[in-house]
Amino acid sequence: MTMEWNSFYGEDVSTSCIGCSLVNGEVDASKFLLGCSENFTIGQDTEVPIPGFIVIGAKEHVNDISMFSEAQFAELMILVQKIIGVLKEKLGIESFDCFYKEKHTSHFHFCIFPRYEWMKEHGKGLSSIEPIYAYAIENMKTEENLQEIRRVLDLIKDEISEYIN
Repeated sequence: MTMEWNSFYGEDVSTSCIGCSLVNGEVDASKFLLGCSENFTIGQDTEVPIPGFIVIGAKEHVNDISMFSEAQFAELMILVQKIIGVLKEKLGIESFDCFYKEKHTSHFHFCIFPRYEWMKEHGKGLSSIEPIYAYAIENMKTEENLQEIRRVLDLIKDEISEYIN
């Protein structure tokens, strides 16, 4: 089954598995992918243009966290810890929502969702994420914001370089 994927970067891809296409280098991910660790891809969410909204995806077709080995789980948690540390230290972000998606695709996704001050008008907690997504998709696809996303990705990449290639 072929799926269509459109990012706010202007990438339009038709593929049977976007996760595999990223891992295999079939998609130009240079604008949003920080890199890969042994078991994961790490990059900016490509649908919602919020600086620092990072998605860590399993390289393999694993969509259930209980299928991870202890080493894979430890690797994931180290990446989460390091990325949140960078966002707190370099950007002053004080809170995050972290969640994972199972069965959404054939690749497990762990999301690090930074909570900026402007988001408070949309509510608190997980129920506010959808309205924030909608607002960001509608209002934040500006060149200025895309430059900020790139700047944030560069900050993160510098700080986690020992964990990715």
